[in-house]
Formats: sequence, C-alpha cells, structure tokens
Amino acid sequence: MTRATHATVGICSSYSLSMIMGVDPIYPVIIGVISSLLPDVDTGRSMINKLLIRIKLFQGKWMKLYYLGLFILLLIAFKLTENVVVGIICALCFLLVIGGHRTWFHSIFMIIPLNVIWNTTNLSTFLLTIGILNYTLHLLLDMLNPGGVMLLYPVSMKVFRFPITFKSDSIVTRLIEYSTDAALIYFTFKDTARFLS
Repeated sequence: MTRATHATVGICSSYSLSMIMGVDPIYPVIIGVISSLLPDVDTGRSMINKLLIRIKLFQGKWMKLYYLGLFILLLIAFKLTENVVVGIICALCFLLVIGGHRTWFHSIFMIIPLNVIWNTTNLSTFLLTIGILNYTLHLLLDMLNPGGVMLLYPVSMKVFRFPITFKSDSIVTRLIEYSTDAALIYFTFKDTARFLS
C-alpha cells in the first residue's frame, strides 16, 4: 500500500473512533497518522524518515548510516542516564541499522517496545489504543500486498498475506484510498454542520 493509503486509513479510523467516543479528534488523528506510517520507518522513502532526517544526504540509501550514528549517541546517553525509554529507542535504531524493509517494524512483536515507549509518555489509554490500532491496520493493509508481511519476525520468516492480494498501484488500492477520502469528507461536513447549527 502507498503512504497515502496508510495515512488516510489512519485518519479515518482515528476520526471515527473519536466521534464514537465523543473525544476531540485533533490528537487522535495526529497519533493515528504517525502510528499508521511508523512501520515504514525502515525504508528510506518513508515520510517519517523525511521528517526526522532533515539532512538530505542521509535520506534514502544513507539512512542506515544516520541511524548508526543515532544509535551510538543514544547508547552513550543510555549508559549515562539508564533511562528505559532511551534504551528502547537506542535498540530500535539498532534494528533499523541491521534490518530490512518489512522485517522488524512489520512484526507484531514491535508493538511491545512501542507500547512501553507510549506508556511512559503519559498518553491517555484512548490515544494508546489509537496508536496500536493504526500500527496494526498498517500491517493488515500490507498483507493485502503480494509481498506480504513477516508478522512473526524474527521468530519465523513465514510471510503472511491475505488470499487475495493487490499491488500498491492497483485500482483496488486506489478504491480503498478514495473510499477513506470520501468518508473523511463526509465526517468533515457532518461535523462542520453540527458545529454551525
């Protein structure tokens, strides 16, 4: 799936749950977009890498060098502070250095360290749920891709995919994207109409 598809599904699911729960949708949508794009942080083309890595030289094929440097700095910081979150982020940087696309960050086991990090940020349970939901939705959407996902990596290299798959540039992918866009437009007009009345 494309990043636009992941982002629109993240926005739509976060917004829908916010409306159902009667919560202001601003923060859930932000968390939803970030967590729906997060699994692709292991590729140089990801939107998150483009935002995190401001030096153009380190985007793309030089991304691993950037994360190696960040890993070393965080390792020193962890040794000095013994902060668990710094240690986990340090370990995640190491996984970005040694892993490939759709390995570590497309595994269901990645939810565990991310949950630890999210729990230390004092986010509400609702926002944590939004984050985990959208991370999981990303994995499920990628299972619609012929390449599938190694959900149990590194325990198993088995690739999981749905029986029916679609390429990222297929008409079905576009239909998913357009239908979530249409849902967003509907929600926006419905919310605006309620606000104005």
